[in-house]
Amino acid sequence: RLRRRQWMLLGVIFLFLGIDESVQIHERVSPQVARVVDLSGPLHFEWILPYSILLLVLAVFYCRFLLELPSDTRKRLIWAAVLYVGGALGCEMIEGAWVEDHGIDAVNQVMISIEEPLELAGSVLCVRALLLHIAQHLPGARFAIGVSDREKMDKRS
Repeated sequence: RLRRRQWMLLGVIFLFLGIDESVQIHERVSPQVARVVDLSGPLHFEWILPYSILLLVLAVFYCRFLLELPSDTRKRLIWAAVLYVGGALGCEMIEGAWVEDHGIDAVNQVMISIEEPLELAGSVLCVRALLLHIAQHLPGARFAIGVSDREKMDKRS
């Protein structure tokens, strides 16, 4: 039952991250954090502080869960997390220090062009890890991805 709750919470977390990516909730958090704490350098983008704290709390909460997963799933999810968090937090911290010293320039744009693909790669690897976990460790589970008959007909016309 605990595992079920952890899987559900993980789904909620992924939903939040997807919404955050599209409407940039984290950008709205920064001014609130800046009112309370004066941050600079790698924490130039203030949202990094609360998101990092939340990440640490979740890492502690999910540590046992992760260790109980099959080895192959655990390794895949860890690699996915390393890419995603490396892009989302790691690159943003480097960008923050750069922007503080040099402003927004071409180098900053190159950093962003590295950050976003890392996040996407982490997301794709996470989905792959979950689909492989279902296929390999949940033999009764079935899922299908396809095109409906109506969509097939629309493409023919």
